[in-house]
Amino acid sequence: MVQTDHQATCPFCGALHPYGTLFCEQCGAGLSVGETSPVVSHTKHGDEGGSLRHPLGENSQPEKFSGRVQVQKILIEAKILNTGHAVRVLMDDVILLGRKDADRGILPELDLTMVDGQDLGVSRRHARILTYGGRCFIEDLDSMNGTYLKDERLTPHLLYRLKDGDILTLGTMHVQLNIHTGK
Repeated sequence: MVQTDHQATCPFCGALHPYGTLFCEQCGAGLSVGETSPVVSHTKHGDEGGSLRHPLGENSQPEKFSGRVQVQKILIEAKILNTGHAVRVLMDDVILLGRKDADRGILPELDLTMVDGQDLGVSRRHARILTYGGRCFIEDLDSMNGTYLKDERLTPHLLYRLKDGDILTLGTMHVQLNIHTGK
């Protein structure tokens, strides 16, 4: 679902971007605001309250985006707390979490079909994990039963910072993420 009446605002230079933008095209700053906070957002009619928070700390400078990104391999281990199963996937930049449906061409890198995904309310295209600057982010893809991070329901199509050991809930499936980075 595309929300054309909402935009993300860069907290450094004020440039406007569509939801889900990882970095500012004007100054290169990352647009994530905190552990479980989405990018700073406003409607076209202005912000009805709320405050901007510096995503990197008050004294930090934004990272400039040079167009060349060093790809860092990240191993995601998803431990399904409901069943005790573990699923692992090596990622470069983006992985889809969901259930396989070959007839529709949906082939998630983190396929939760065989660990009771359908019974536990996982959508075919439930969420995705992205990397940027060595950090991982989660985005709910407007799933039917929602995605939760630390018991907070995520707004679809916004990015939320992930940390090693975080617990996600996809539908009613509880997943602990172990994030292993390496070059």
